Amino acid sequence: MPGVPAPVSQSRFSPYSSSDRHNRMTRSRARSSRPSRGKSPVALHRSRTIPDRLIEAAWLSGIVLVPLLFSPSGWFTFYNDPKYVLLHVVGLVIVVAWVWDWTYSRSFRTGPDLLRIPLRIGDWAGRRPGRWAVLAVASLAVTSVVSTLLSPVLRVSLWGRNPNDLGYELYSALALLAVFFAVALRLRTVDQLRRIMLTLAGVGTVAAVYGLSQRFGWDPLGPGEDAGRVFASFGNPMLLGSCLVMSTAITVAAAVNEARGGRRVWLVAGAFALALQIAALWFTGSRGPWIGYATGTLAFVAIGYLWLERRVVIQGLVVVGAGIAIALVITLIPASTSGDERDLGDLGDVGAIFAGSSSGTLGERVAIWESIFELTAGRDWEPDEPGVAALYRP
Repeated sequence: MPGVPAPVSQSRFSPYSSSDRHNRMTRSRARSSRPSRGKSPVALHRSRTIPDRLIEAAWLSGIVLVPLLFSPSGWFTFYNDPKYVLLHVVGLVIVVAWVWDWTYSRSFRTGPDLLRIPLRIGDWAGRRPGRWAVLAVASLAVTSVVSTLLSPVLRVSLWGRNPNDLGYELYSALALLAVFFAVALRLRTVDQLRRIMLTLAGVGTVAAVYGLSQRFGWDPLGPGEDAGRVFASFGNPMLLGSCLVMSTAITVAAAVNEARGGRRVWLVAGAFALALQIAALWFTGSRGPWIGYATGTLAFVAIGYLWLERRVVIQGLVVVGAGIAIALVITLIPASTSGDERDLGDLGDVGAIFAGSSSGTLGERVAIWESIFELTAGRDWEPDEPGVAALYRP
């Protein structure tokens, strides 16, 4: 009719109608507000399944509780019993939740299909160092299983000598490997990585504070009061030192990462946390962890110089320098100690580990290694070892 606008066609050949334009603009704005690749962090968070959340809760619980739990005086026969029990529970929860997730999803949604890896290891790993690291640990798992199957004392190799003396048997090794593979194959977001880093830094700091309290004469839970070589919640100075070697590096990385956006207070907190850990590391009196920390610090500087922004490297060096300075002040505080005590004068004795044959020196280690090589070259078994086992054991 004259004077009446013609109706707007809604067919697919009329894409410029007002409603279509509005819808297209809305979709365009929505697309532009999303990351160009992959799902947004919010989408990933909302899409996580119950088993996936359970697995992360398990590995975070293990990171916190396994280092810090121990048997207080008179509770259990062995100091580290609670650690082993909790480690086995964490590994079991991870395996069960992972099987649950895989059963309902019918596929491994985080990473490649593990069943196809042996057929295309090279294609899967490619030039990605992270995947080669996973394959290296997988080879360790296979080697451990084969070693147990070929063991002349299969029961001991699998379950340990007795339930109160664990740590080196396949059961504990597989529990540790379950935690590793869960993190390596299921960690998807930066937030998950951030939680792991902050948790490890916090655990190292708490363990260091406990160790320092032993140094200065206070241990309400264990036998470490006035310890010359502190051991915190680990029962052994070497084990505490090994934990601190790891946590010190992660503390620096976490502090620098959290300082992004002008949050410089994290650098101060990181320096104080690092100082406590370095001081506790010194009071362990374990020269192996000392060398490990020095090597790790040099590696951090070298890697940072090659690949990181100069600002990040400078911030990391400031945290390390401030931490070492504060730790030096802590080590100069007098304390009433007994037993095998370490002080700053022992720094010159580090070179002695490369000479002599006394306990704790490289010469003593060489003697142990020589005996191992002798056993490898000529073994006496009772009863005689089958030929197949003798062939596969090396």
